[in-house]
Amino acid sequence: MEKQKLSPKSIINIIRGVIILFVLLICILSPLAFFLAYFMFKNSVNATTDFFLRWTCASILTVTIGVLLQFIASLMGNNDFPAEKHILVVFVGAIGQSLIMTYLFATYQPGPDQMSQIYMLSWILFATIIHTLWVWGCDFKNTPYEAISRSIGINFAQLSKLVMPLSAFGASILWITIATLMVRQ
Repeated sequence: MEKQKLSPKSIINIIRGVIILFVLLICILSPLAFFLAYFMFKNSVNATTDFFLRWTCASILTVTIGVLLQFIASLMGNNDFPAEKHILVVFVGAIGQSLIMTYLFATYQPGPDQMSQIYMLSWILFATIIHTLWVWGCDFKNTPYEAISRSIGINFAQLSKLVMPLSAFGASILWITIATLMVRQ
C-alpha cells in the first residue's frame, strides 16, 4: 500500500482547526470559571458585580453557541465559517456591551418590575444573537430557509439576503430596548 503525503495546505488547515477548537474550548470554559468564582464569593459580591458577571457569562455563552453552530454548519458544508477571522472582535464586543449594560444598571438602578422585563428581553436578545452568528456567512443551501421561502412563494436568493441583516437589526433593536428600560425611571 502506498502512503499518502499530507500537503502543506492540509497541514495548515489541520493546525488552524486545532487552534479554533482550542479557542472555542477556552470560550466555553471561561463562563464556567466566572460562575464558579461567583458562587464561591457570592456573599461578598455586590449587586453591580453580580449583574456584570451574569450578563458577561450569558454574553460569552451566547457568542460561543452561535459560533459553534456556525462551525458545525461549516463542517456540514453549509457555509465557510467566516467567524474564524472575527471571533476575537465578537468576544471583545460581547464584553464591551456587558460593561455598558453594567454601567447602566449601576447608574440607574432599575426597579424589580423593570428587571423582570429586562431579563425576559435579554433571553430573546441572546437567542437573536445566536441566530445572527449562526447565519453569518451562510449560503442557506439545504437549510430550513429554503423550505420557508418556497412555502411563502418568494425567491430563495432574496430571502437568504434578508435573513442575516434582519437578524442583526432585531438584535440591535432588542439591545436598545433593554438599555432604554434600564434608564427609564
